[in-house]
Amino acid sequence: MRLPTRQKPQPPGKASSAMQAVILAGGPPNRLHPVDTAVPKPMLPLFDRPVLEHTIKLLARHGIEDVIVTLSREAIDLAHYFGDGRRFGVRIRYSVESEPLGTGGALRAVQEMITGTFVVVPGDVITDIDLAAALADHRTSGASVTVLTYQADDPTLYTCLAQIGTRIARVAVKPTSDQAFTNRISTGIAVFDREILSLIPPFERRDIDREIFPRLIHNREPVCGCRAQGYWCDAGHPLAYKNAHFDALAGKLKIDLPAKHVGGGVWLGERVEIHPTAEITGPAYIGAGAVVRSHAVLGERTVIGEDTLVEEGARISHSIIGTGCVIAREAAITGSVVGAGYYAPEGESIAERTLIEHVEYARREAEPEPATAKDADSTDVEAAGRTLSVDS
Repeated sequence: MRLPTRQKPQPPGKASSAMQAVILAGGPPNRLHPVDTAVPKPMLPLFDRPVLEHTIKLLARHGIEDVIVTLSREAIDLAHYFGDGRRFGVRIRYSVESEPLGTGGALRAVQEMITGTFVVVPGDVITDIDLAAALADHRTSGASVTVLTYQADDPTLYTCLAQIGTRIARVAVKPTSDQAFTNRISTGIAVFDREILSLIPPFERRDIDREIFPRLIHNREPVCGCRAQGYWCDAGHPLAYKNAHFDALAGKLKIDLPAKHVGGGVWLGERVEIHPTAEITGPAYIGAGAVVRSHAVLGERTVIGEDTLVEEGARISHSIIGTGCVIAREAAITGSVVGAGYYAPEGESIAERTLIEHVEYARREAEPEPATAKDADSTDVEAAGRTLSVDS
């Protein structure tokens, strides 16, 4: 692939008055490695809310209210859940790919929707990263692209970045252990100047890490790295996904939990029923409408989803239990992730497993519209050059 070099260097990027973000959610399901699941990673539950909902709320907290979500036709249910974004304090538009475009092609496809400097966020990360710090760094550095970087225990799972000063000099995507030249990796979160989009060929499948960044570096475009300030993990890795719940309970990951802290590290949602003989050890979370019956034991690091029933004598610890599950009498679950609607029969023992086949989210009443939200009667969906309407 050949990318032209920009004819004229641009000054340090200035954020437009309405800062924009592009969320890349176009990847296929079945990628909760190594587990096959029909759930797109952005829709994996994190405390009874999709991972992507927490990301959108993070954007809103940073004043980024104009959000574009790229997605495949297979993931159109995502658009039905999020609608026009008003209940999250943002405006959401969608770019639907009829054919996979890759991360770079997806960005090129939304060029006409972009007005200035913008933030790119993968739809499948769990994070509370300080985006304001990244934007400030981008403005002062004069970079065309600023990539937020993170220190990884195993860089072979990610994209490694070698820097000379602040400039990124080398990129390696999922290198082997002997090829990994650093533990410094890309989070997938980056700040782009709009002009960079013109350097990506239109209507073609392109990958940001494998093709776009190396060519920009070759063309001596200023692609810089900025150490991310905050928490970050890839929801596609079961251990990281599970630990993100525990880290949130411990205060390491700062997200809004739909529950109240009642002391001892225990969080309870609305309408929770707990029998007096049940034992609960924090940190633990019990979602709205859940029922914990007599002599059940919820050990530390337990997350119980909304409307789940934990029957008499069941024992759960170090596990994530999804929405609407039934954990029958004397069942025992440890070190596992159990998806929505799962039935654990009486006396069943589940250890160190990931069991996610589908996920369900109740339709929630729209929250009062924030003063900063954009007016919209329907959700804009860009697909094949036309606008579709998705009920919000």
